[in-house]
Amino acid sequence: MPEERVTRVSSPESNARDTIVVTDGGGRSSGGGGWAIALVLLVVLGLALYYFADMNSSRSAKDRAIAGAAEDVGAAAQDVGKAAKDAADSVKK
Repeated sequence: MPEERVTRVSSPESNARDTIVVTDGGGRSSGGGGWAIALVLLVVLGLALYYFADMNSSRSAKDRAIAGAAEDVGAAAQDVGKAAKDAADSVKK
């Protein structure tokens, strides 16, 4: 805590009065705690961004896998339809 001393000086031969205020250790000193907190917040922000970016790419991979499976099912359905048509054509002959 800063220490403050006040000294008042009066001169008997004049009506002038001087007041001197001395503050010792009143400067704001920082032990680096603010920088440490800022560094921790920066690291947490970086990890959060990495996590969300990775989650987004995982979601994209899942979506691509589902789309590929749907295309395979569609191709299989076309093959079954063609086989059924061929079988129907052979029965008619």
